[in-house]
Amino acid sequence: MANSAPADSRWTPEQSRAIHTTGHSILVSAAAGSGKTAVLAERCAHLVCNADPPCGVDELLVVTFTNAAAKEMRDRIEKVLRDRLEKQDDPRLTRQLALIERAQISTLHGFCSRVIKQNFYLLGSIRISPRSMRKRRYCSAAKSRATFSRITTQMRKPAISRSLSISTGTATMNR
Repeated sequence: MANSAPADSRWTPEQSRAIHTTGHSILVSAAAGSGKTAVLAERCAHLVCNADPPCGVDELLVVTFTNAAAKEMRDRIEKVLRDRLEKQDDPRLTRQLALIERAQISTLHGFCSRVIKQNFYLLGSIRISPRSMRKRRYCSAAKSRATFSRITTQMRKPAISRSLSISTGTATMNR
């Protein structure tokens, strides 16, 4: 639940709070062009570099709406980590940069597709054809949420079931 936000003139007080607050979910909601992506990239870097305890870049889950946004987010997180590495020689940070491609940064559909593919055996009677997975044809939002909930419940992996919150039009980040 730390909020040890150092003074940094690049961020507004609200942005700084979003970057440095840990221990519970946050919601970042703002107009286009207001810096949401930069704030979330900086938050990811904070979680990897400065949070107590820090997480690995391969433990991040960042979900976006488009492939372009996912690529931009990955690039921004990598840039922030590289900038920090230039300022301080840190073997852990070097390792985190080497793991950046393993970070779970994708679209919502890509993430759900990956969860379903990795845990198909938990679906039981719910059938999702390989054809629909390839063509990104998904069931209704309600059925998708129910399926996702069923998978995470059955997986019994606290890191997944605790860290994820999917809702229409908003994104939360737990840590």
